[in-house]
Amino acid sequence: MKKLALVLFFAAIISFTYAQKISNIDFDYVKEETTKKKSDNYYPKLLERYNAYDTTFTEEEYMFLYYGYTFTDNYSPYGTHESQEEFLQLYYEEEFTSAIPLGKLILEDNPVHLKIIFKMLVCYYALDMLDTARIYAKRYYGLLSAIYDSGDGFSVETAWVVIRVSDEYEILSDLELDMLEQALLEGPTDMLTLKTEDQKYDPPVEELYFNVAKPFEGMSKMFGE
Repeated sequence: MKKLALVLFFAAIISFTYAQKISNIDFDYVKEETTKKKSDNYYPKLLERYNAYDTTFTEEEYMFLYYGYTFTDNYSPYGTHESQEEFLQLYYEEEFTSAIPLGKLILEDNPVHLKIIFKMLVCYYALDMLDTARIYAKRYYGLLSAIYDSGDGFSVETAWVVIRVSDEYEILSDLELDMLEQALLEGPTDMLTLKTEDQKYDPPVEELYFNVAKPFEGMSKMFGE
């Protein structure tokens, strides 16, 4: 009965997603471009360039890389790689040389995992491997830009579109904002209420909105929807 209730809940909350146009992201177009073998944006082609440390990615190609990941078999918005706990432990212990191979394993599974990409950037920077650190920085901020371009974050209708809930916190970190509360609205959209004290923004930002349709769609599939 609990499973049935969850299935019905997720079915209701993501029913709108079949339109596949969310904020500025046309997921029908993304799917067509990243799954068509003759396309320049065919996902395996993009991934081959990405893994070869290609630094010539355009803003549009980062968009295809980030949102196109949702159409791969590896997409698991709430999944955690088996090496992640050990990676984070080594990272926080500043055992960066030992952490890097584990980070690479995680990114083989999920090449657009923002939290891991940022921490890999820190690892390489701390080890004075600056050329590689710059590559990870370019990846990280290229993928963040794809999210920023997906909306303006100021309303349900213009919410930033994320493919993992944890990516919301990467945006907050980049903007130097702290969250007070989080509420799930129709859409489905996460509304984050922010601390306004000591912000660098004038007027201060009180709320931000993130569309989480893709993570919820992935969750519904986990429960057999």
